[in-house]
Amino acid sequence: MLNSSSPLPAVHFNSVFSFFLYRCPANPAQPATGWDADFMDVSNDLLFDLIGAANFLDIRPLLDLTCKTLAAHIRGKTTEELQQHFNIKCDLSAAEVEELRINSPWNTDIS
Repeated sequence: MLNSSSPLPAVHFNSVFSFFLYRCPANPAQPATGWDADFMDVSNDLLFDLIGAANFLDIRPLLDLTCKTLAAHIRGKTTEELQQHFNIKCDLSAAEVEELRINSPWNTDIS
């Protein structure tokens, strides 16, 4: 029985469950070539919802797949590319960015 004070993650379950209904194979025990890539060809919003749902429901294979997909989105991108890809606004002032550049000379990718 669920405790009424248990926090639930902010997951859009309608989009997640409709995603599963339309995308899951008839026989999930049989891996299909390229299935993972096709299955995970989703928007960032849905990807984050899937990660949250897989974590909350403790579906380890789906959590691994979604995190692997997220890592592939991140790999090899510069700070600016990541900010654009994930719609992240830099909230640092110009002085704070300059201070980071001075204090972190090894990081050439500070924006």
